Amino acid sequence: MDKQQLYDSLDDIEKDLQRLLLQVTAMKKELTTIVDNLEIENKHVRDRLQELEDLQEPMTHSDDGALSQSLQNLEKLYEEGYHICQQSYGARRDGPCMFCTQILYDSK
Repeated sequence: MDKQQLYDSLDDIEKDLQRLLLQVTAMKKELTTIVDNLEIENKHVRDRLQELEDLQEPMTHSDDGALSQSLQNLEKLYEEGYHICQQSYGARRDGPCMFCTQILYDSK
């Protein structure tokens, strides 16, 4: 390989690396935006759950076996797709969570 071909090859590699760096930078920016939005959504869910907990009586079942108002609110959040368990509190659910269902239905 002569000097010109070597220089051209290095120049091509440099251009490819610059293009890849731009792609990585764009992906990083998009991921940062997604994470920021999820953190905001998580904070809203936590704040809303705290409001509901502050307004409701302690989490107990009534004498007729029905869920208390607090547990009904947690059940609603769970059905809307959020974890209510300590392990993943406020995170989005992809499927059933045994910890969440234990909170809701174990003491019925």
